[in-house]
Amino acid sequence: MFLDLWKYINAKGNKMSLKIKAIFTIITISLLSGCSSNNIRAYRPAPSIKYDLPHSNQKIYVKSVTMPEGDTNSIMCRAAGNIYLPQKMTYSAYIGDALRKNLTVIDKLSDSSYGAHTIDVVLTQVTFNSLAGEWFIDGDIKIDNQKPLTINTISQYGTSYFAIEACRNTAESFDEAVTNFIKKILNHPDIVQNLR
Repeated sequence: MFLDLWKYINAKGNKMSLKIKAIFTIITISLLSGCSSNNIRAYRPAPSIKYDLPHSNQKIYVKSVTMPEGDTNSIMCRAAGNIYLPQKMTYSAYIGDALRKNLTVIDKLSDSSYGAHTIDVVLTQVTFNSLAGEWFIDGDIKIDNQKPLTINTISQYGTSYFAIEACRNTAESFDEAVTNFIKKILNHPDIVQNLR
């Protein structure tokens, strides 16, 4: 399409075509320079996590973290480029890794289900709104054989009118959104009760 338009403009050869050529060139440069990719950082638990989560004597075995739909390793952000998870991880792998790391920090992770509570996480939504500056992470959480509980989180972050900056902010805030999701899981009153 662009090539046909360019040939048409060249064939005209008048002053108007010079203006059109200039506009076409500016648009093309803008489109090409606007494409970029942003990378989400590898997850690291916040140092304060020991104080933000309730403590119990019971260990927790992370049985599974899954996402039945849309579990990819990247997501398009405003046509400015993709936001990529580290090491080609999927959302469920990233959040599962983050959950295990947080449980390790508070010395509650178990390597097996023997003598421990089990936790299953089914992610139902992991998405963002770069205009509003919000990450949405939702999931159904099951402790042992109890009825699953739905956890919904909205994590706000700084945004921008400019796509490249807004998408960079989106990528840089994902680990914090994951931390908020994990904190909400482990601080939910019913889950705390089930983990005793």
